[in-house]
Amino acid sequence: MAKSKTKQAPEPADAEPRIESIPLSQLHFDRHNARFGDLQTGKDDTEILDRIVALFGVEDVISSLAENGYMPTEPLVGIREAGDSIRILEGNRRLAALLILADDPRAKNQQRWRDSTPLADGAVIDPVPVVVYNEATQPSKLLPYLGARHILGSKAWDSYAKAAWVAKMLDDNPSLELANMERMTGDSRGTIARLLKGYYLMRQLADQGRYDPKESYHKGRGSSSQLPFSWVYNALGYKSVQKWMGMEGDGIGPDPVPIKKIPQAIELFVFLFGRKSTERQPAIPESRFLSELAECLDDLNKVSQLRNGKPAADVIWASREPLSRTLESLNSAISALEQALTALAELSQDQVEMVEKPAKRARKLAVNIVKLTVQKSEEDDGDD
Repeated sequence: MAKSKTKQAPEPADAEPRIESIPLSQLHFDRHNARFGDLQTGKDDTEILDRIVALFGVEDVISSLAENGYMPTEPLVGIREAGDSIRILEGNRRLAALLILADDPRAKNQQRWRDSTPLADGAVIDPVPVVVYNEATQPSKLLPYLGARHILGSKAWDSYAKAAWVAKMLDDNPSLELANMERMTGDSRGTIARLLKGYYLMRQLADQGRYDPKESYHKGRGSSSQLPFSWVYNALGYKSVQKWMGMEGDGIGPDPVPIKKIPQAIELFVFLFGRKSTERQPAIPESRFLSELAECLDDLNKVSQLRNGKPAADVIWASREPLSRTLESLNSAISALEQALTALAELSQDQVEMVEKPAKRARKLAVNIVKLTVQKSEEDDGDD
């Protein structure tokens, strides 16, 4: 008499994850991955793979995998969805490299990488080890691992991707609070809070049609390619900027700028990034001038000059005492002339002739400065 098969009990909804060997055909990119930036969630695996290659590169990963195969000590991390599908939460760049090497149809646009990187004999890339979580897994079990990798890890995501990931976790899990995420990810420096505040500000203006990131003259990198997100959250480190937009409090929410302060928030973004549709140039050329912009926002007269298109650095310069401006300019000129004198000795005869005209101009300016200095000194003596 044949033995009856014992029916296994269904797996608990929130069972502990286990490492499984999964065929590549069952693995899919995380369409909600914050690192992919403005890529819409409806895109397919092919488009996501192409974006990963374009934004983050796969050359180093492909080279290692082609030579050594996939190392079992570095499993991917995924979550089981409908049927046999596994959505990869951690390791999307590795998955892209694997699909290219395996000549998977989803890598149809990356054939050049496949042709230039043949697999070494014995290199195994399919199937691959994956730490598989059940679809109903609670965030508290995933956050410590993913948070440490993305927020504080040695191969951390860029700042916008980190902020977008944190915002999504909070949005998708109402029971979670920012303090919980800080504890779970080991963030004791307020990194998450600063990123989140900047992210919510940027999204508030973009979602309400107040400022389109495509309008920016300054381009960003990584997942925030249209404008440099780091400028936004770093600007919020200045009290004058917070006050300008009514964001002085510690509270952090999806709409951090009060309605009455929206015009000032829009102006801040125009000062930071400009606006292409109106040909309005930004008030600062680089992030190192954020302090000058912040200083301007503390003075309505300076703000007026910014509105008239004057660069923040020029506004601050013009507001300083004449003596300070004069001495700083002269000291800078002396330093520059000393460098020019040293370089001049290395020039050929033909090159020296090209320098003669600006050299005479510098001499004329120096003579005029001396004359004006003597004149003012004599006037002061006469007054005595």
